[in-house]
Amino acid sequence: MTGFISSTVYAFDRSTTKCAACSRREAMRAVGMAVWGTVLANIGDAPVLAVEEQAKGLEYYGIALDIRQRIKELHTLVEQDKLTELRYEFRSFPLMEIRKVSYYLANYTPEVGEKRSSAVKAYKVMTKSLEDLDHQALLVSRKQSNSNISDLLAKLDSNYDAFLNLIPNQFK
Repeated sequence: MTGFISSTVYAFDRSTTKCAACSRREAMRAVGMAVWGTVLANIGDAPVLAVEEQAKGLEYYGIALDIRQRIKELHTLVEQDKLTELRYEFRSFPLMEIRKVSYYLANYTPEVGEKRSSAVKAYKVMTKSLEDLDHQALLVSRKQSNSNISDLLAKLDSNYDAFLNLIPNQFK
């Protein structure tokens, strides 16, 4: 009984130290596993690998939605003309998460060649858009340019939409 109580306390303590994005990803994965557990219970035996792939796909779609939220926050900072905060936000943007999703997509289907090139291209385009936005925010904040950051942000939006479209439909 004591072990059960202490492990419960540990799990509670551990969950309070996680960031919101980690908690959302874990919740998304748990939902994915629950849904697929129900499906498998109804259809009988199925390969475990398929369940893991589906859970991973749902997790990565959760990450992609989290990235969408981060892009919305960038829009808010631009609207409020908070360029310093905008630059800090660029520095903390989850490029590794984008990369993880890209590489997952690159290896998701048997027709690896086409998927891989699309996913790697999407990652590079997203990274370039973020670098362009960061540089422009620096110039505007130093009064070296009065260019409109909104145009670059719109470009990031369209690049993100192309990136999100690579995710297989069954995860959306």
